[in-house]
Amino acid sequence: QKQFTELIKLENQVAAGATSIGNAFATAFGDVVSGAKSGQEALAGMLKSIASDFLGMAKKIIAQQLAMILYGTIMKAAVGSLISDRLLLMAAL
Repeated sequence: QKQFTELIKLENQVAAGATSIGNAFATAFGDVVSGAKSGQEALAGMLKSIASDFLGMAKKIIAQQLAMILYGTIMKAAVGSLISDRLLLMAAL
């Protein structure tokens, strides 16, 4: 739960997005200056990198949500089973 809360905090998402954009821009700028890529190629690479980073963040959030749902389901089943076992034991007495 704590990891999920940290993951979805707006300031953390903004910081991760800004870092992604900054890194992608720095790489693109370096590629254009060095002549490794044209401006159009560098821009395409920059957008692809940013999209990949945002997709990675979305996958982390979805995975964390699924893990929390699964954990909650397991805990409910375990507690329900424990209660059922105790009720059966009490009924047998």
